[in-house]
Order: sequence, then C-alpha cells, then structure tokens
Amino acid sequence: MSWLSGSAVWNYFAITNVILGIKPHYDGLEINPCMPSEWNGFRATRKFRDCEFHIEVSRTTRPEKKSLLLNGRNMEGAIIPASQFKKKNKVKLAIHTPLSG
Repeated sequence: MSWLSGSAVWNYFAITNVILGIKPHYDGLEINPCMPSEWNGFRATRKFRDCEFHIEVSRTTRPEKKSLLLNGRNMEGAIIPASQFKKKNKVKLAIHTPLSG
C-alpha cells in the first residue's frame, strides 16, 4: 500500500483543518486553531483561491481573548473575508492563554 493512500490525505486534512484550524470557507479562509496546550504557536503557509497566506499563530497572556490580523489590519471573528485577500498575505493570530497559578 502506498503512503499516498486515503490515510495520508485524511491525515493532512485532520492536521490542517482541525488542529491548525486553517479551513476553506465559502466566505473566505477561517483561522481557528485547536492547538495542544504544549504548543506556544506555529507557522504555516497555505495557498487558497490563487492567493498565498503566511500564517503565524502564537499564545499570549494579554487580556484580549483573540486578535486576528491580516496584513496588519484587525479582522473580526475567525474568517478572513475573500474581499480582503491579496496575492500574498501575512496573517497573525494571538490566542489568549490565562496565567496559571
């Protein structure tokens, strides 16, 4: 059995769409990760609708719950609207992690 079987495709889908939370959406590209608590963040590159997205996700202890920036502009929610896409995009997402103690 080849490693290019359905299992490899399903693994890729599960990692990118569920864990990394980078999901194609009718209205745009959704960035809503479900990272393991041990991760401080990650970087990923995704091509979607003939556009390139350089995505950086990090944890923060700042009081804001979540901040999503597209090319330096604040986005509401988790979906980047297709109307905001450029050929090359920088996406930064900060996820709030409460201080333990």
